[in-house]
Amino acid sequence: MSEGAGEEVIGLRHGEYMPDIVNPAEDKELATQLRTYSDSITAFAILQGLAFVFLIVQNVAFACAVRARWYLAAPLIVVATYFYYRLVRGCHAAEDRLVGIPSDRSNKIGFELPKVRKWKSRFIFAIGVLEFLMVIGLKLFPPIFDCQHP
Repeated sequence: MSEGAGEEVIGLRHGEYMPDIVNPAEDKELATQLRTYSDSITAFAILQGLAFVFLIVQNVAFACAVRARWYLAAPLIVVATYFYYRLVRGCHAAEDRLVGIPSDRSNKIGFELPKVRKWKSRFIFAIGVLEFLMVIGLKLFPPIFDCQHP
């Protein structure tokens, strides 16, 4: 570039007008979508965990399969629980970047949102622990069913 010519930044030359690319309405809508995603991920994690526990309790063949491959099931549960937790936390962090941290928000929900977020994380963690304990329990304690002759 020659002396005096402006630098190009994102397709604009130095000194050119850059339109306001921040749209508060779009940010608020995206934040609402992110909150919905985090709610959906939390609900999915809980329902998936409860379905897993229900299958272990109700289906001898499934319980025997988990008992036989507990060394695969236990780490996968830990990884899945961490993955769900990080997805939800990522949604919360992105929402905060868009509309501000909850305590800075002027509405009443801003003060309750941290509590809701903590409970979401606790539910994800609790269902992961329940699943993990079910798998370890299948391995450590003798089953009341016969896995050798189902």
